Amino acid sequence: MSVALLLIVLASGCSKPPRDVTNDSSHGNFAAAVGTWKTKVPLTLREQDKQLYLLGTNTFMPRARELFAVPIGTEVRIERLTLYSSWECDVTVPTGSLVAGPYAGKSLVLDGNVFFPRPGTGQPAWAVRPENFERSAPASGVTQ
Repeated sequence: MSVALLLIVLASGCSKPPRDVTNDSSHGNFAAAVGTWKTKVPLTLREQDKQLYLLGTNTFMPRARELFAVPIGTEVRIERLTLYSSWECDVTVPTGSLVAGPYAGKSLVLDGNVFFPRPGTGQPAWAVRPENFERSAPASGVTQ
């Protein structure tokens, strides 16, 4: 009986709905990374389980289908940080979109290893890797 109850609880899920924590300081300074960035390294756009991922060329995703090679100089918009909470752990996922091209405006999961340095102890360092990206200059009269 106890096992059946445990299975029902686990099957129904103990996780909370995803939450946008882009401006929540308890999850670091992600808002400082929000904006449009130009790539200094080639990337790849891949799809797995109907989700798009913007990844480094050396990132391994065995079941993902490669859709598009993203060349140097492509503009990427970093948009939000989403928190997925469950009884096991909390996971933060950075998302954004391409500015132009066939996949422009579609939500992409951003490869944390390419976009952001690995955080140390304490608050995550959400500074964008300067060796991989540079801020894109906004169009005249437009603010980011």
